[in-house]
Amino acid sequence: MIVKKLSEQDLNNFIKNQVPESRYLEYKSQILLDGNEKYEFCRDVSAFANTEGGHIIYGIKEENGLPVDRCKITDNIDELQIRISQILQSNLEPKLLGYYSYPLSGCLVISIRKSWNAPHAVKLDGSECKYQFAYRTDAGRQYYDIHTLKDKIMQYGTLIKDINAFIEARINNFCNENLNAFTNDGKIFVLAHMIPIGSYYNHNSIDVDSLNTDKKNNVYNILRPFNLGNDVHNFHIFPNLEGLRIYWNAPERHFYNQVFRNASIEACYEVNISSDPLQTIISFPAGNFETKLIDGINRLIAFLKSEGICEPCIVSINMFNINNCHLGGIGFDEDSMPDPVTKKRLNLGNIEIKLDEKIDDSLEPIFKILYNSFGLTKHK
Repeated sequence: MIVKKLSEQDLNNFIKNQVPESRYLEYKSQILLDGNEKYEFCRDVSAFANTEGGHIIYGIKEENGLPVDRCKITDNIDELQIRISQILQSNLEPKLLGYYSYPLSGCLVISIRKSWNAPHAVKLDGSECKYQFAYRTDAGRQYYDIHTLKDKIMQYGTLIKDINAFIEARINNFCNENLNAFTNDGKIFVLAHMIPIGSYYNHNSIDVDSLNTDKKNNVYNILRPFNLGNDVHNFHIFPNLEGLRIYWNAPERHFYNQVFRNASIEACYEVNISSDPLQTIISFPAGNFETKLIDGINRLIAFLKSEGICEPCIVSINMFNINNCHLGGIGFDEDSMPDPVTKKRLNLGNIEIKLDEKIDDSLEPIFKILYNSFGLTKHK
């Protein structure tokens, strides 16, 4: 479930319709952060993150779990948000990323996503060993017992296995659909996958119909295929069984982005290669590859953020028809040039990236593997 920000209408409906507190919703008349109260605050927030996510609304009085009236928060909101961030960063382990705090009609709302790296523990009194793990039910906040806590911790390993299985299945599908294209040694194909961890944990859901009608501002400008310019006139977009596909208008070329309904993305594009006049040395343009990949991944990150997705992603890069290529633009002469790549498929690995980090640094392990594959020990 993607937890998005509430609106003024939502608050009005909660009070008008007497929407009760639940595992997804809690009302509080005030926000208390001093002394030991900060631990209570952290328990409340982490309980939502450890379960299915939800909203805490500060500034609504409740009686028996039902909203009664608004109690305006009078604190300086900017200072309050800074303090909230500092308290959560200092008192929760591991650190919590997926939440928003924002003012709304005199209230302060904290909207919390189900966390991909739960369970989060409240670290008490500066202790090195005293932790509390909370979760939410319809009856309110509860605490994990040792058996449930163990199961929760084991979920992450299963999650990564599911993501890797999805990537490998998509690669096999791509290979089966493009057997004829792989016989053409003049084309190198790059197949990239970007999988938000929440796709398999939060049950992310993309509104395909909404994307299909927002062509100008969102899909065409952000989700245009990799390795192409800003000209959007030759792009096509259509919904399909998996979600939404954006592709270049040339049947014989492989330039497309496939957005899946769970917010996973597959990107395919061709790389232009060059050769010497005698066709003896085929060069792969490493510098151009890096630039285009960084640009494309940055645009995918912008898209995911626009959909309210903030958790880390698994990025996988595979190359096809790369055999017999040398690395271009490095400055080797023919005698000192390393041997070409011999494999037809080159797997540059799977890495985890955070959406708020500099993508150039995050992708560096992939680029290092690329250079190693061409017989180089470092990025030159």
